[in-house]
Amino acid sequence: MEPSTDIRNHRGLVAASKLLGGLLALLGILAIAGWHWDIEFLKRPVAGTVAMNPVTALCFVLCGMALVMDTGQGFGRTVRPIVAATVVAIAGVKLVALAMGSDSTLDALLYASKLEGEIGQVGRNRMAPNTAFCFLLAGTSLLLYRLGGDRQNKMTLWAETLAIALFLLAVVPMLGYVYEIKEFYGVMAFIPMAVHTAFGHLMLATAIFFAHQHGRFMSSLTGPLSGSYALRLLLPFALLAPVGLGFLRISGQRAGLFTPEFGTMMHVTLEIVIFVLLIWKVAMAANGNETQKLAAEQAMAELNAHLESMVRDRTAALETSIKELDESGKRFRHALDNMMEGIQIIDHDWRYVYVNRAVTQHARLSAEQLLGRTMMECYPGFEETKVHGLIRQCMEQGNSFHFENEFIFASGEVAYFEMSIQPVPQGVFILSIETTERKMAELKVKEFNEHLERTVEERTAQLQAVNKELEAFSYSVSHDLRAPLRAVNGFSEMVQQQYGPQLDDNARRLLGIIRDNATTMGQLIDDLLEFSRTGRKELAFTKVDTSALAREVLTEQVQGEPERANSVTIDELPEVNADRQLLKQVFINLLSNALKYSSKKENPQIRLWAEQSEEQITFHLRDNGVGFDMAYSDKLFGVFQRLHSRREFEGTGVGLALVQRIINRHGGSVWAEAELDSGATFHFSLPVGKLEQGPVGKNEPAMDPISERTASA
Repeated sequence: MEPSTDIRNHRGLVAASKLLGGLLALLGILAIAGWHWDIEFLKRPVAGTVAMNPVTALCFVLCGMALVMDTGQGFGRTVRPIVAATVVAIAGVKLVALAMGSDSTLDALLYASKLEGEIGQVGRNRMAPNTAFCFLLAGTSLLLYRLGGDRQNKMTLWAETLAIALFLLAVVPMLGYVYEIKEFYGVMAFIPMAVHTAFGHLMLATAIFFAHQHGRFMSSLTGPLSGSYALRLLLPFALLAPVGLGFLRISGQRAGLFTPEFGTMMHVTLEIVIFVLLIWKVAMAANGNETQKLAAEQAMAELNAHLESMVRDRTAALETSIKELDESGKRFRHALDNMMEGIQIIDHDWRYVYVNRAVTQHARLSAEQLLGRTMMECYPGFEETKVHGLIRQCMEQGNSFHFENEFIFASGEVAYFEMSIQPVPQGVFILSIETTERKMAELKVKEFNEHLERTVEERTAQLQAVNKELEAFSYSVSHDLRAPLRAVNGFSEMVQQQYGPQLDDNARRLLGIIRDNATTMGQLIDDLLEFSRTGRKELAFTKVDTSALAREVLTEQVQGEPERANSVTIDELPEVNADRQLLKQVFINLLSNALKYSSKKENPQIRLWAEQSEEQITFHLRDNGVGFDMAYSDKLFGVFQRLHSRREFEGTGVGLALVQRIINRHGGSVWAEAELDSGATFHFSLPVGKLEQGPVGKNEPAMDPISERTASA
């Protein structure tokens, strides 16, 4: 059998009912619009036929509203009976007037002046009697369905009967228009039913069926059984096949294609063929269902036999299990009694029904003092505690809790317990662990941490004071040392200029040495101050184009000797998040070293490139200069540490230490590889992403104020 879940989907049928209701309301609105603006197509879709009366159109709007607003609750539940009753009243007044032989003015309330002379042989346009009767059936059906509710009873049976009658009465005028037989859509000399009015009644009847699926007809149609499947299969053909065959027969006879006898014979033959095929399909489906049913019954019988055998085996096994369970229960109770965790069960009357030995230790009471008594009897004032509220919530709502509790005994003793509360059929299961010793230790740790925080605050204040002293010292170095150096350099220059001709070569050489050393000392002071400031300067992270930065530094380094730039190759470098000014100092120090230590080579070669991974970006700067012995690599990044004499290569010995400090503050690291007379490669890495504050690097020893001051001296 076909699956019926989609057909029985309540929401889908209700949505279809509301859609049809909306279309009905739209049909009525369009007809009223046709009368208002004199649009013939909207009044009568088929030229030469009767137009829909404006009150008829209004009734369609009301019926559509009743279907769309049928929410079953709230505003829609209140409005629908009112709207349906209004439609019944309009139709009833019309029919009563016709029965009394009078002309009701109700259907001439809208556009009365335009209704005169609508159809010559009838005169004034009025609601047709069969139209009024259809509205009476529809409105009454909607009312009875609402009164009957969502169940099968006499009300819903009558409502469904009226809906079926409405459907049949709507089919007759539709057939009249299809077969062009006026007696089908007209009643005696009264105005006939309009074609779109008949179509609207068909839609209205269908929408009523869809909106109320609990009726017998719709239950039979949408059910999952074979009869429902047969009904769904046969009903469309039962409605459409005779109509289609009748239309073909009448059309052929009117066109003179065949005689009435031949038409009757063809009509009967085709109906026989169609219904024989349908009956055959239903029979095949029923046979399939019966086959499945027999197979299921056979499988059920085999399953029952198997189940009986299993029940016998399980019964024997269960008897054995009961004996084992009894022994296991004894072992289990013994295990519970001797657990280190406290286990207690409280019934719904707050009485202790089970406690193990650990609970008696936690409660400071014996088992005899606890069992059979309530918690409130054992601990006066227990109702005011947090635990009482949680146990009550566990009993009443079935909630579980895990928490730490401070308990004050009557003696004044304070104890701490970690507790778990779970609902069980007997009442409440409580698992408890005494954590008094651990809690006391935590309190001591908390006191120690508070003391430690105060100590850290004091040390921080001391460090801030030391930093201020360092700043003052840096100012002293900058001011007090530069003045005598400028004096030494200036007086040496004056002696050389004024007394140079009177001095011998050795004296002039010594004066030159004095001036060179004073200049070197000044540069050393500048480097030390820069090194000190770098450790304290706040980092300003931005996105840095390292390719552009490296080329900018190279241009500055080769000023005056632009041909030296030809020996340097800079690959495309990635962007990084860093302090641009400090990163520029790194490139300055490393590139200047590479240019300096490869300057004595006939064909100096320097290359800068980078590699990127998910976590970091690593830069590499390689030269083919003099290199150095890796045995002394641990001194490479120290302050004042030089691996070449000042006579060979000038410098202060601070540049690489400054590089290390900058890279470490960015959260990276720096290292080097080299070989004597074969060049050196310097590497430094930066993390991917932005850092708030770089940590002190693993390669840089932390310098206290005394050691920095000693080094500067």
